[in-house]
Amino acid sequence: MNKQHIWVWLLVLLSAFSMHVHSAGAVDEAQVTTFLAKRQSLVGDGKVDLAEMSKAIRSAVTEGERLEKEAKYQVALNRLADLQKYAPMLDIPSFDVHMLSSWLYTKTGDTAMASAHRLRADAMREVITGRIGTGQSPETAVRVVMVNEITEWVRMQMARISDVQSRSHMGRGLTVVTYSGPSTVNKPSTAFFELDARVQTSTNSRLGLFSPIPIEQMKPEHRTLFELAKARRDEFLNDSQMPYLELVSKVRDTLAKVAQLEAQGKSEDAMSALKEIESLRPIESIPIPDLIGAYSALNGKLGNSEKQRELRGLLFGINQAIAHSGDALTPQTAVHVIATSEEYSWLADKRLVRKNQRIVDTPIGKFDVLTTSNAAGEERDYYFNITRMYAKYAQAFGGASTK
Repeated sequence: MNKQHIWVWLLVLLSAFSMHVHSAGAVDEAQVTTFLAKRQSLVGDGKVDLAEMSKAIRSAVTEGERLEKEAKYQVALNRLADLQKYAPMLDIPSFDVHMLSSWLYTKTGDTAMASAHRLRADAMREVITGRIGTGQSPETAVRVVMVNEITEWVRMQMARISDVQSRSHMGRGLTVVTYSGPSTVNKPSTAFFELDARVQTSTNSRLGLFSPIPIEQMKPEHRTLFELAKARRDEFLNDSQMPYLELVSKVRDTLAKVAQLEAQGKSEDAMSALKEIESLRPIESIPIPDLIGAYSALNGKLGNSEKQRELRGLLFGINQAIAHSGDALTPQTAVHVIATSEEYSWLADKRLVRKNQRIVDTPIGKFDVLTTSNAAGEERDYYFNITRMYAKYAQAFGGASTK
């Protein structure tokens, strides 16, 4: 796994949330103990998908903050209440949930509930920053049970993430986060996190984004999305008039700009920046996962839920089109890509770390070969078919299409 892994989600989601982090109040030791036990019970009973719970928390908090900015305080509280499918609201082990709830109840004039959630926010702050590791070294890694606990830890430092990497240390998989802010005198600092092994095992056993779902097992609507995405990817590569190099460069640079704007809480500006890509080609006809994923997320943040659902469907189809193109184990079964970013996303989904990269020509085409290592340190080559993609490069430079 590398910084293109799902951990990149940390950067996007952390940037999306800009609620003020208030200074800690008095800590209730009983509540700290309760939350420590609650986190372990969620891991131990196996009834809650903690990866999904983490995403649900982040989504609810992000939407709740947007609604708070619109002065829709009760609507925001109702959105947070969706998390009760995991636990009663006062038992949710999340600093962000309780901090935002406290702020919203203050706005509605319910001081009792505001105080109750503030007490729990302070308790979760103590859990994350003082009871489960310091994060200063691999040996003292912060032992998290949900990804959102990493984003909360960084926000408590009044900092922002600039990089996320994966590292193996004495047989343990660690997430290494580079961050900076006032607490680091704006200089880069590093923190180490370790996802609970039971959660990691469960996560590893689940179907990945690029794991092919047998076509016969797809619902009719999903099969339609799959076929639509395949057709769009073919159309993309077959378009001889498309300025490929300019387009992929603009997509890359624009996504970086969007992340910066999101970090400043400027979702509308981020959407405007993303739309600039359409000067070259409509976004929805550029079937690259990172781009469609960002477009979908922005629509959700701006309240365009119907469009977000539509784009999520398209993203599902794109991911399945990539998954069905091959298993990457040999040149004959290489994964077909239309942009190099897809290679890194594929490796991240498989939790593989890139060690080396080379291009090879064969009688059957041109391939990007990535040498990787897994969590056990085992190395293997994976093949990505770039024959048609490389032809777009040749076309851009006025040369003939080559293998």
